[in-house]
Amino acid sequence: MRSESYAHIWDAPQAVRALRRFTQGMSEEKYLSDLMLSSAVERQIEVLGEVLNRVRRSDPQAVDQIPDIEGYSWGVCEYESEGGCDGFWEGF
Repeated sequence: MRSESYAHIWDAPQAVRALRRFTQGMSEEKYLSDLMLSSAVERQIEVLGEVLNRVRRSDPQAVDQIPDIEGYSWGVCEYESEGGCDGFWEGF
């Protein structure tokens, strides 16, 4: 992985920690009924997606080293484009 890729990844751990804090002990029902919570969770997922986009642009081969994250990112894209939550909550 190129050195600038590490710089791009800097925000990812913070986003993951925030996601864990926001969703710990939270049910899918609570998530769906709380606009502030769901907005905060979705924002952190956007941060992770942007990290992947930056790494992909600067070092495309580096994304191959993190296939699980890329796959999860595609799952989020499907969730957002379909406007649903089926299977989404299990990722947490």
